[in-house]
Amino acid sequence: MTLRSRTSLILAATILSAYAITGTCYLQHLKDSLRASVFDGLNGVTSTSSVVAARVIEHRMNEAQAIAFCLPKEALERRDVRIIEEQLQAMYGFFPSFENGLFLLDTEGILWADFPVHPEVKGKSFAHREYYQRTMREMRGIIGEPYYSARTGEPVLTFTALVHDGSGKMIGVLGCSMKLLSPRALGGLRMTRIGQSGYVYAFDSARTMILHPRDERVLKRDVPEGVNSMWDAALRGFEGECETVNSEGVPMLASIRRIPDTDWLFVAQQPQSEAYAPILQAALRLVSSVLLAVFVTILLGAFFIRNTTAPLMKLRDVALRMGNSAARGPGPFLETAGRLEAELEDIKGGDEIGVMVHAFHEMCGKLDNALRSLENAARDWERTFDSVADLILILDQNNHVIRLNRSASDFLGKATVEVIGKPCRELFPTGESWLSICPSVERPEGKEVMLEGEREWTFSNRVFNVAVSPLLDERGNEIGAVHVLSDITERKKAEDVLKLNEMRLEALLAISHMSDFSPHGVAKYALEQGVRLTGSEMGYLAFASEDETILNMYAWSDNTMEGCFMEDRPLVYEVDKTGLWGEAMRQRRAVITNDYSTANPLKKGYPEGHVEIRRHMNVPIFDGARIALVAGVGNKGQPYDESDVRQLTLLMDAMWRILQRRNAEEEKEKLQIQLYQAQKMEAIGTLSGGIAHDFNNILAAIMGYTEMALHKLPLREREVKEDLEQVLKAACRARDLVKQILVFSRQNGRYQRSPVMVAPVIKEALKMLRASLPTTIAMEWNIACDTETVLTDPTQIHQIIVNLCTNAAHAMNDKGTLSVDLTAEELDQESARRFREVKPGRYLHLSVSDTGEGMSPSVMERIFDPYFTTKDTGKGTGLGLAVVQGIVKRHEGVITVESEPGKGARFHVFLPQADKGEKTGLEVSVTPSRGTGRILFVDDEKMIADIGGKLISQLGYNVRALSSSSEALDLIRSKPDDFDLLITDYTMPEMTGLELAREVHRIRPGLPVILCTGYSERMTEEEIVRTGVHALAMKPLSHEELGRLIASALANSPQTASSSID
Repeated sequence: MTLRSRTSLILAATILSAYAITGTCYLQHLKDSLRASVFDGLNGVTSTSSVVAARVIEHRMNEAQAIAFCLPKEALERRDVRIIEEQLQAMYGFFPSFENGLFLLDTEGILWADFPVHPEVKGKSFAHREYYQRTMREMRGIIGEPYYSARTGEPVLTFTALVHDGSGKMIGVLGCSMKLLSPRALGGLRMTRIGQSGYVYAFDSARTMILHPRDERVLKRDVPEGVNSMWDAALRGFEGECETVNSEGVPMLASIRRIPDTDWLFVAQQPQSEAYAPILQAALRLVSSVLLAVFVTILLGAFFIRNTTAPLMKLRDVALRMGNSAARGPGPFLETAGRLEAELEDIKGGDEIGVMVHAFHEMCGKLDNALRSLENAARDWERTFDSVADLILILDQNNHVIRLNRSASDFLGKATVEVIGKPCRELFPTGESWLSICPSVERPEGKEVMLEGEREWTFSNRVFNVAVSPLLDERGNEIGAVHVLSDITERKKAEDVLKLNEMRLEALLAISHMSDFSPHGVAKYALEQGVRLTGSEMGYLAFASEDETILNMYAWSDNTMEGCFMEDRPLVYEVDKTGLWGEAMRQRRAVITNDYSTANPLKKGYPEGHVEIRRHMNVPIFDGARIALVAGVGNKGQPYDESDVRQLTLLMDAMWRILQRRNAEEEKEKLQIQLYQAQKMEAIGTLSGGIAHDFNNILAAIMGYTEMALHKLPLREREVKEDLEQVLKAACRARDLVKQILVFSRQNGRYQRSPVMVAPVIKEALKMLRASLPTTIAMEWNIACDTETVLTDPTQIHQIIVNLCTNAAHAMNDKGTLSVDLTAEELDQESARRFREVKPGRYLHLSVSDTGEGMSPSVMERIFDPYFTTKDTGKGTGLGLAVVQGIVKRHEGVITVESEPGKGARFHVFLPQADKGEKTGLEVSVTPSRGTGRILFVDDEKMIADIGGKLISQLGYNVRALSSSSEALDLIRSKPDDFDLLITDYTMPEMTGLELAREVHRIRPGLPVILCTGYSERMTEEEIVRTGVHALAMKPLSHEELGRLIASALANSPQTASSSID
C-alpha cells in the first residue's frame, strides 16, 4: 500500500471516528435528557393521581360520618325500618357518590335497613365482611378493602361509620358502598393515558390490583413476589422513578407514589420503546449526516494528499536507483551520484518535503565519505588483527584455516600462504593435544562440527586458554569458527597461589572458631592443614624452649604416625644434637632440602623405623625476637619453593597468634569472674552491714528482758525457766549469726576462734532440724568422731550443717532420705592436690547427701554464687551455699559437690583439725560481776535504754538511763562529778557515741567510756583508742558480758584514759 493510500485511509478513519464519538455523546445526552423529561412527567401523573385519590377517600369518609350523624336517634333505638330507610333515601340523594347503596348493620352484623332496598338481603349476616370486622375491632369508621358486591357483582369500596343512640351508645354500623370503577369514584384515574400506550394503575400492600385500565385485572393478585422487582421494592418502602419490566415482559419507565393514609400505591408507566422513539429518529438523521460529511472530506483530502505526495514519489525513485548503484560497489555509485543529485535539485518544495530532500542530498555525500572510510577501516583491521599477541585462527565449517594472524603464523613457524586451506589438526605436533585447539566431531556425511567454549592446552611448559566462538553470516547461519589461543601461564600460577591463600584463610577461620578444642587439638589441625597446603605427605610441629636450646615435639601429622615404626619416639630434642631438620633453628630461617638422598654434612641419618624422607622443608615461627616453634613438612610430589615457605609460615604464624589470643582471653575471663565475685561480695557486705545495727538492737531487747525475767523467777518455776533459757540461747545464736554475716561480708572481719568439738554441735543442729523438717524426709547420720576439734566457733559449724541440710530438703521436695556423715581423714600430698586449695594434714570430713533431683553441670558451676537459686520465688534467697563456702574458705578448708540429674547430690566439706593441746571453747555459765558506782547509760532506742538501766541496776550499780545524746551531754555539763562511767550507743541521730565521748572528756577528763554498737565497720582500733574509749562492745550484750565490761572499766585508772584525749 502506497503512502498516498495509507494517508487517505488514515484521514477517513480519523474523521469517521471524530463524527462517531461526537454523535454518540450527543445521542447519550439526548437520551439522558429525554429520560429525565419522561420521569418528570410520570412523577407528575403519580403525584396528581395519589392526591386526587386521597381527596376522594377523605371526602367519602366525611360523608359517611355525616350520614351516620343525621340518622334519627329515636328511630334507631326503636329500629323503625321505614323511617330509617326514608332517611337513607334522602342521604342517597344528597351523596350520589355512594351509588351502590347505604345499609345499616346491628352489633351482630345483621343487615336490618338499606337503600336502595333489597329485601332478599335483609336479616342476613354480614359479620364476615372485612370492613365490619375492622370497624368493630377498631371502633371507628374505616375504608374497607375493595371486593365484588354480592348484589351487583361490581367492584365496590365500602366506607363505614359507627351509629350511636341518644345516650351515645354504639348500636350498629353504617355502610356506604361506592362503585370502585365509577367515574364519580376512582374509575376516572385508571383511564389516564401517557403517550400512546402508557397508563396508570394502583395496588395495595396485599398485592391486590385496585385500579387498572383492563377490567379483568381489577381485584386480582396476579403479580406474586419476585416477578416484578419494582413491586417488591415499593412494598419495602421505595417511592420514585425506575426502569422495570411489566408482567408481559415489556421494558417500562415507571414512577410510583404511595396514597397518604392508605396502603395503596399509584404507578404511572410508559414503554421504553415509546419513550425513546425520538432518539432513534435523531440517530438515523445523525448517521446520514456523518456519512455525507465523511464522503466529502475524503474527496477533498485525496486531492490535497496527491499534490502533497508527488515530490515524495520522485524522491523515492531517486533513492531506489541510488541504492542499486551502491549495491554494485563504490565505483558505480560514484558514477551515478552526480546525475542523481541533479534530479534531487529539480524536486521543489519549501515545506518539510523540501527539507527532507535537502537532508537526503547531504546523506548522499556522507555515504560517499563512509564508503571511503570503510576501505580505510578494513586496512586498519588487518593491521590490528596481525598486532594481537594472542594466536587467532579462523576456520571454516570443515575446520580448514581461512585466516590467521601474524602471532599464529610465528608460533607455527610457517608463512600465511602455507597455512591457508589446510586442516587445523595438521598444523600442530602429532598426538591428541591438537584436539584442544581444533575441537570437532565427525558428521555422518563426513563433515566436521565445531565445538564452542573454552579449554586449556599445555605445550612446551606453557599453558594456553583456547576460546572457540562461532562465525555467523548475515542470516545467523554458522559458517565457521574463530579460535583464540591466549598464553595464561602466569595467570595459572597466580590462581594457584590464590587457591592456596583461600585454603589457608579457610583453615585460619576454622581455627578461630575452635573454641571447644584444646591447644593441642588446634595445633594438630593447623599442622594437617599445612601438610595439605604444601601438598606434602608428612609433617611435624615442635615448640622451642625459652632459651631456644630444646625442641619439644608437640604434634605429628596422621600420615607420619601411620608410617613411623620407631619403638622409641623421643619428644624432647636438644637443638645442637639435631640433624638437618634442626637447621631452621640454628640458621633462624626456612630451610628447603629438595633431594634428601644427596650427601650433606649436616645430615645425621634417622633411626630404624623412621618415615622415609625424600624432600623436606621446615620453617621457624617467631614470637618477637624469639623462635616459638618450628613447623616441618616433607615428601611433596614436586620440589618445594618459596611459595610453600610463605604459605606454611603464614599459616603457622597465624595459628600461634590465635593460641596466644586464646590464652589472653582465658586469663581475662578469669580476672572478670574474680572481679564479678568480688563485686557481689561487696554488695552483700553493704546489705548485711546496713541491717546489722537494727537487728542487734532488737536482739538486745530480747536478751535483756529474758535475763531479767530469769532473775525474777523463783526456783520452783523450773519449766518456765528452762523455756526462757532456750529463748536466751536462741537470741545468743541469732547474735552470733549476725556476727557471722558481717564476717562473711568482710573478708578481713574480726571474729574469735577457739577449738570446738564439731560432733556435739552437729548433733544439736540435727535435732533442731528434725523438729523443723517434714516427717516425710528420713534423716540418717553417722557421727564417727566425738572428740576431734576444729579451730572455729559453734555458730559457724551450726550454719554449715543447717544450710546444707535445708538445701538438701528443698532439693527432695519434702520427700526422701537425708544422710549426714562425719569422719576424720588424713589427706596426703596426692589427695590434697585434687582440691588445689588445701594443704596435706588432718581434716574432719563432713558429707551431706540427699535423694533429690540432682543438678546439671551448668547448675553446679553457679551454686556457690550469692543470690543464685533454682527454687521458686519466695522459697530461697540464694545465699545459703555462698555462706557455707565463705565459712569453709576462712577455715582454710574446701567444699565440693557431686551430682547427676535424677541421682541426688552429695556435698563434701573438709575442715582442718585443731592441735590436740588447744583448749576447747565450751560455754560456761558465769555469774555476773556485781559492784557499786554511778553509771550514765545512753541509747537512742528508748527500749534499749530502759532494759540497759534495769540490767545494770540488778548488778548493784546506781544507773541513770537516757535516750538522747544531747540530754546526756547537758547532764554531764551540769553535774560532771556525779558519774563514774559512761556507757553509750555509737549510732545516734543527734550526736554519735564517739562525738559524745570527745565532748564528755573535754568536760570530765579520764571518765571511763564503753561504746556499744551493732556494726563497727566505720570504726578503727586507732580511732577508738584516740578518743579515749575504754572498750568497744558489740550488741547485744549478755548480763555476764555487761557485768564484766563494767567491772573492768571501773577498775582502770582514769588517768590512763585522759592522756590520749585530743
